[in-house]
Amino acid sequence: MDKSFFVFLVIGIAFLYVVTTFVGDLQKEDDKAYQYSQQQAAKYAKYKTVDSVGQAVIDVSEASDAMQIEVWNHSELKDEFIKLFPNFEEMRFFIRDRIVGKGLQDKLLKLVAEVEDGVVSGAMSVKQAKIKLGLLK
Repeated sequence: MDKSFFVFLVIGIAFLYVVTTFVGDLQKEDDKAYQYSQQQAAKYAKYKTVDSVGQAVIDVSEASDAMQIEVWNHSELKDEFIKLFPNFEEMRFFIRDRIVGKGLQDKLLKLVAEVEDGVVSGAMSVKQAKIKLGLLK
């Protein structure tokens, strides 16, 4: 066999080994991330329901205060809620209609009132208002 062919073959095999090892490690990390996202989805899925009209609803009436906030922050309803800005009356209706759980409703209604006061008084810009609506603690 030619010496240059042998060197080329060894380099090719080494390259394939490095690439397959790297891809295997990436696949393991991807699998871990996927499993984690599935666990999170299952964690919050028990709080999601559908009302008689077919709209998604969050029912956190039996959850702790910390879990209520966590469920809200990971919910698709949060984005839908923020899109209603600056229609504050519609936002309040959304809270009363699509969220079950007195604690979370009260916190969100208080947040809407704070943002409305800030926007109406001019102390808060539209961007600041949307950021504040997205940050429920």
